[in-house]
Amino acid sequence: MESNQNNNLDELLSDLTSKYKASKPSNNPEIPQSKANEIDNLLNEVKSEIKTNKSSVPANTKKIPPNNSQADEDIDSIKAQYKNKQTHKKSQEELTFNRNKEEIIIQEQQKQLKRKQLIRQAEKWLANLNPSSDEGLWFNQLAESYPSKLEAAIHYLSLNIDN
Repeated sequence: MESNQNNNLDELLSDLTSKYKASKPSNNPEIPQSKANEIDNLLNEVKSEIKTNKSSVPANTKKIPPNNSQADEDIDSIKAQYKNKQTHKKSQEELTFNRNKEEIIIQEQQKQLKRKQLIRQAEKWLANLNPSSDEGLWFNQLAESYPSKLEAAIHYLSLNIDN
């Protein structure tokens, strides 16, 4: 597009130069000196604009912005990397949360299983306990501080199991 502009400007400059030279005989009294100076100034302006590539674009053409596709690709790549990182981070957090949740569920299930086993052992122990024996008398006194004899037996057996 830039070479097109340069070609258009070159053609315009050539046309102006040829018209100027054709209409400017060396001693033409019809063209006043001020007009000749004005035309020379205009030609010099056009030349300087071409040299510095700051020429104006004709009104019927649009100026196309420079090609920034590489910069756009880099930005898109960075955005994609950030999004992937965020997605990965979120996935890791969800995975950690789910693992912790599963561990808590397993621990709770183990507690419930242990409690059921203790209840069965306590019921069995209470069924075999002779209330008039030394152990039976001692246990009856201990059970008074619990909501039930079963709860007292569960606590008593859990202490014995842990030791």
